[in-house]
Amino acid sequence: MIKAAIIDDEPFAIENVELLLKENFQEIKIVGTGNSVEEGVKLIESKDPNLLFLDIEMPFGSGFDLLERFPNPKFRVIFITAYNQYAVKAFRCSATDYLLKPIDIEEFVQAVSRTKETIDEDMQQRYQLLQEHLQNNSTKRIAFPTHQGIEFINWDQIIRVEADRSYASLHMKENESILVSKSLREVEDLLPSDQFFRPHKSHLIRIDLVRRYLRTESLIEMEDGSRVELSRRRKDAFLEVMC
Repeated sequence: MIKAAIIDDEPFAIENVELLLKENFQEIKIVGTGNSVEEGVKLIESKDPNLLFLDIEMPFGSGFDLLERFPNPKFRVIFITAYNQYAVKAFRCSATDYLLKPIDIEEFVQAVSRTKETIDEDMQQRYQLLQEHLQNNSTKRIAFPTHQGIEFINWDQIIRVEADRSYASLHMKENESILVSKSLREVEDLLPSDQFFRPHKSHLIRIDLVRRYLRTESLIEMEDGSRVELSRRRKDAFLEVMC
């Protein structure tokens, strides 16, 4: 999930950006707005946004003054201003785009789409580095991306994994379920192959947490009481693993 903040001294300008995001980018969550440099600094420090919509000329400081407070920003910046003379300086400050007021809707959508791609790439790279770090330092802990952020999960707490469209639901001990932003196939690649088995195209199960096999119904019952279908073509492989 991409978190966005809007810093502008004009309430109408903030409302306009909020409306455009709501209509065109529902996957972007607005975590806060501010009307000045100081409000913007506090908002960034408390909410840690990925994307900043930033006005340039504001009372008691400019958008450039705000960026000077963050010499190594983790966020991307789209400047939105009524003045075109700042464009060169804006891009020297590593802005990803520069939009003039009044905002052209098509230009706004294109600018946010381009910026969103770079944020997605950054987040994926950070996730991969984190995953490699965990794999090098722990045999059980795995980082799973979710809509809220990243969940750090010990795989030995997973009973089974169920496909949920392009996502996967991890069914844990203590009756907890966690929806992760990965497909069942991607989750399977992260889990130890000698501990999990694929009895059906929509499920993964922990081998050592199987309670029984119900032959007449072709179902596998897990320790938590849940039952998972065993496909006909996977039956022999399942029995070989279990026996």
